[in-house]
Amino acid sequence: KDPEHIKNLHGIQDMNYMECFLSSDEELAKAVGAPFPSVYVYNAAERAVLVLPFYERFASLHAAITTPAFFKITSSSIRALQNLAQPVIYVIAKRESFRAVKHNLGPLMKKYSSEAKFIYFAPEEISPLIQLIGSTDADYPVLLSMSKDAKFMVRNVGVENFDASLEKLRTKTAELIRFSSVIPEDNGKRPVKVMNTETVDAIVASQERDRLLAFTSPSCGYCNQLKPVLNQLATLFVEKGVDIYVGEYNVIANENFRHAEISGVPALFYLKQGSSELHKLPVEARTLKALVEYV
Repeated sequence: KDPEHIKNLHGIQDMNYMECFLSSDEELAKAVGAPFPSVYVYNAAERAVLVLPFYERFASLHAAITTPAFFKITSSSIRALQNLAQPVIYVIAKRESFRAVKHNLGPLMKKYSSEAKFIYFAPEEISPLIQLIGSTDADYPVLLSMSKDAKFMVRNVGVENFDASLEKLRTKTAELIRFSSVIPEDNGKRPVKVMNTETVDAIVASQERDRLLAFTSPSCGYCNQLKPVLNQLATLFVEKGVDIYVGEYNVIANENFRHAEISGVPALFYLKQGSSELHKLPVEARTLKALVEYV
């Protein structure tokens, strides 16, 4: 297809189907301003051009093209986000003001639809996240970007500061957010201690005694089954006078553990006295008997 034909496609406002063209002409790519090789996309619903890399999976390409630049996340649409190659920016706004926010910020977001996807949440839908980032009613609308490496937030985003807010997120000069769960006041008396982002490094570095570290998630069924076992084990250690530290780390409410990759939960690691080397326990070592035998 020639460049003029592609330009004509941009006049289409409503398209209920996807039209695909395959070309090995590098000059054609240059004519439309796309690198070679690449995927050149015109999203009719968004009225936006996207230039995307090749994806190994069709689902990834389809999601990148068809996922709207501003939409409310649902349990059925969240799977599409898992296929996106672009960064996802979360827009947190009060439910009663969502229509106004979408009307005012929607056109601005479409300008950046090839760079990021903007996903809407109301604060009450993500209460645990709101507690972690510490936002209040006075802060909304909020833009939040989250990756495995860092999380950044801009408060009170509007038409006048939208471009500047997005630039702060892009350059990582926005407010840095560090997730760290609250340590209970009675933590010292608990059989299983609560660890968080601020304390876990010191626990790994401390070599005065053996340490058993459990990495869990509140929504994980296997983790919830493991918790009473850990309590029984830690209580047994106290009763027998065995000086072994047992700690639990919530992987959702804290930053990524930087000393080892946590590919799934629950994950158990054992560190021997005089060493900071982590030994991952096998999946079978989740019963009281198996843990006692391992120790």
